[in-house]
Amino acid sequence: MRYVLINDTSSTNNPGCHATVGALVNLLSDFGGTLVNRIQVGEGYGRFVGFTDHVTSAKERQPLLISMADYVASWMGRKSDDVVPPSVRRSFESSVDRLQRDYPDVTDGCDVMVINGEGTLHHDRAGAFLLLGWARYAERAGLPVAIVNATIDAMSDAFWRLLPDNVETLVAREPLSYEFCRSRRRNVVQGADAIFACPTLNPV
Repeated sequence: MRYVLINDTSSTNNPGCHATVGALVNLLSDFGGTLVNRIQVGEGYGRFVGFTDHVTSAKERQPLLISMADYVASWMGRKSDDVVPPSVRRSFESSVDRLQRDYPDVTDGCDVMVINGEGTLHHDRAGAFLLLGWARYAERAGLPVAIVNATIDAMSDAFWRLLPDNVETLVAREPLSYEFCRSRRRNVVQGADAIFACPTLNPV
């Protein structure tokens, strides 16, 4: 399995991040993974700063539209999470377009995209939607995605509505995130933070 690692936090000055990413890469290696490429934490961030404002304004301006879309989806036998307000979808896809333009070769030679969730997926922050954008990038490239080592909390419906189907695995690193995700996504499992696999005397 050849993979690209997204949200590599080992470039920060936080020793815990160094240890976590090192342990994650070692774990993937133990299961036959070969690291082909890595995207450092924050790369592509600017493409999604405006999108978070758009999500907030859409929630404020279009509650009736969203409720009507949910109703129509239910009437048609579809999940309400399949329905996204068109303006939000367009803004998201435009952000992914810019990501794809600025980082054209990220998935070359890879079989899967591994996204390090770490402490990023919460409260509708731009960094959270950036990781969602990387998952959509992979979907366009025909690659499956695994989001691992994740704490996920207080994400709006827009996040779950836009989460691509190619996210085959979502690993929550503690029980609160697991319970939060389990009612919204079926392919969620709970697993300890990767740092617990870090060798005590050789963390990096």
